[in-house]
Amino acid sequence: MKYKLVAFWLIVFGALFAFLQMCFEYHFYYIEQSQLFLFSEAYIRNKLLLPGGFSMLVAEFLVQFFIRPYVGALVTAALLTGVGVCTAGIVKRIAPVSGLFILYVLPMLALLFMHFDFNYRVQGTVCYLMMMALLCGYMRIRNDLFRWQVVCWFRSCFGWQDRLPSCLPEWFACSKGCVRRLNGISR
Repeated sequence: MKYKLVAFWLIVFGALFAFLQMCFEYHFYYIEQSQLFLFSEAYIRNKLLLPGGFSMLVAEFLVQFFIRPYVGALVTAALLTGVGVCTAGIVKRIAPVSGLFILYVLPMLALLFMHFDFNYRVQGTVCYLMMMALLCGYMRIRNDLFRWQVVCWFRSCFGWQDRLPSCLPEWFACSKGCVRRLNGISR
């Protein structure tokens, strides 16, 4: 069964790559021209201070290679296949005996259609893949105590929202205050 799944995802990856390369080859060149990645410490630091900055950096880093032939289709197919694999892991953890292959493919198709819009940024797919991978990994932890420790570790490492830098937009600080008030946390 494991080899069938590997073969299935390799076929999905190959089909996505072939489709994107044959039908949307020039779309990737245009996307590369509209996004910029600067490899400097100040640029990276400023991007990391923004909400979603890490996914923005990863996406801009990947998009800079879209100018090379086949790389745009390869990266996009890999991202979409990764979303499908993570979705499959989550669905199998929730309902192990169901054979709902369509549930694995639906998020991939939705993201694929969004990639056809030239205003869509690859950052959305990268961020979605990162969150699905974290959720899939979280759901694979069987020990509740260890799961709680992992959550606390991630919260302490990536919980930058407790230390709001002054450069964040006011709407983010306002939404943080609203969430605190809804959760009953006074400060």
